[in-house]
Amino acid sequence: MTQIEMTAAGQPAAPDALTPEELLEICADERADAARYRRLAAKARGSAARTILQMARDEERHARTAGAMYELLTGKRPPQDVPVPTAAQDLRGALRAQYEPELRTAAEYDRLAALTGTMKTPLSGMAADERRHAELILSLLQNSR
Repeated sequence: MTQIEMTAAGQPAAPDALTPEELLEICADERADAARYRRLAAKARGSAARTILQMARDEERHARTAGAMYELLTGKRPPQDVPVPTAAQDLRGALRAQYEPELRTAAEYDRLAALTGTMKTPLSGMAADERRHAELILSLLQNSR
């Protein structure tokens, strides 16, 4: 199939607007977030730790998704560099610091989804996850002592 195919509405599909470099950046950012959340989960207890660990798993899945999109564009597998997270501050402070970046990332993924043809669905799903992460952070802050 070509990028100039027609959509169901008979309009030309949007060309893929993401570059391989942007996808590699997304991979790296998502891996860094996954590592950061794993460190935070180790500081939390009970359901908070489980929630944060699930957020780390989501970020890892996002990195794999961006890596698969990179492979579709380039025919190459992305490098598997694993970032070393910086030392986490206190749990509440670290969660507060992640709230707005999660919302900004959701907005960026929504923007990219609107510009791309074949990658719209995975990017929209990633955006929804990032918004959910912000909601979970707010909930964790509301419910923790």
